[in-house]
Amino acid sequence: MAKVVCIDSLAYFAGNVLPERNEASISWDTDIAEARPFKASAAQAFADKTPTWKSWSVSLDGFYDDSSDTVVSAAINNTRGMIIIYPTRANMTNYWYGYAYLTNVEHGINSEDYSTLSVEAEGDGTLTWINNA
Repeated sequence: MAKVVCIDSLAYFAGNVLPERNEASISWDTDIAEARPFKASAAQAFADKTPTWKSWSVSLDGFYDDSSDTVVSAAINNTRGMIIIYPTRANMTNYWYGYAYLTNVEHGINSEDYSTLSVEAEGDGTLTWINNA
């Protein structure tokens, strides 16, 4: 296994390339149910834990590209779409995918640097990792 610098990641939403995405972060959370059955001694008082509900989200940061209105339109219209993230274009057989809603769009507009367009997505259902290495 090798370390990978992901300067060439690729992201799609609802079948459209999200241009200029140069940073991505995927978060996966699992809720844990806890049972504390009665124990006669504190030395034996360990909680039983069971994983329950899972949720996931994606953050994508990059530059604003005026050739694509996918991010802004999807957020405004509450579009549910398939999101696909390839960590690197050097290996198009490893990727994350799942359905999500775009929930937060941040468009940084300034006069001293390139305009940015960042987006967060909340997963709707399963997030899947495909690893065909």
